[in-house]
Amino acid sequence: MTRSIFEETGGFREDLIIGEDVVFTARVNERLPKGVWFNPKLIVRHQGRSDWRRFIEHQQSFGFHRANLGLFLGRSNAWLARFRIFASLFVFRRLLYISLRTLQFDRVGLARLILLLPLVLAGLIAWTKGLYLGMKERKMEKNL
Repeated sequence: MTRSIFEETGGFREDLIIGEDVVFTARVNERLPKGVWFNPKLIVRHQGRSDWRRFIEHQQSFGFHRANLGLFLGRSNAWLARFRIFASLFVFRRLLYISLRTLQFDRVGLARLILLLPLVLAGLIAWTKGLYLGMKERKMEKNL
């Protein structure tokens, strides 16, 4: 995208701790009906978490903010996330999504995903717990 589109859509929201890229992408998709194209040559680097506790906390925070901000949660997903027993299904749903995206863009990475599956599952469980807690808080805020 051009710099002018980036600026017209307001860039990244600095008031968000997590999810600013998702919110930005939603605004860009509204502005550009044909959508944004994925560039497989683009390299994005994120600062990794240096220990297990920080990794789990970070994943839980991702899930929490996604639910709390209502980011890309359709009605059926939002309904499922409200109930702890159904929220656990998101672990498998996200694992399937990650696996299919890896297969689509990095077939060699699928072997790495399988090798790291215990770590990925731990992160997904933490993400799902955060999603549930975020939906719970969002629901309480709406009831106030």
